[in-house]
Amino acid sequence: MKKHEKLARQILKDHPEQGEVHITEDGQPFFSGIKARNYAGKNRHDKKPTIFFSSGNEPEDNSDLEAAIEKLKSRNATLEATLEATSNAADLGEDVPELNTESAAEVVAVVELREKIAEAEKHSGQMEEALKSSQEAQKNAEKELKDLQAANAKSKSKK
Repeated sequence: MKKHEKLARQILKDHPEQGEVHITEDGQPFFSGIKARNYAGKNRHDKKPTIFFSSGNEPEDNSDLEAAIEKLKSRNATLEATLEATSNAADLGEDVPELNTESAAEVVAVVELREKIAEAEKHSGQMEEALKSSQEAQKNAEKELKDLQAANAKSKSKK
């Protein structure tokens, strides 16, 4: 028997209109998963709240969406780190030599430096576009997950 299962059964018996109850590791029950997670986070609980379902209500398997969201978060972190590294590399500060036409080597160095700056700016723009695209995909996946959870909760409440 899971920890807090007896409490969950009693709560679901007392509130048959609820299809599920979320109980934090300290035994605090919630009908809202978001409120339970917020409470657990605020109180620095090590575990996520446990979800108990009334009979006939089964948890929906959203593991594929959750995995996709985690993958997008990881990709976003990588893109943000790459973008920051690119920006740092393009920030040449005072390392830009003054153009002095007396030396051909200086002219070549300035031209090469300008080409590198242009390439870094181009790469930075591409990274920003990729990051925005990835963030948009993450938002869409999170919205889809919320919509599925809301539909699931709505169908449970009709039962």
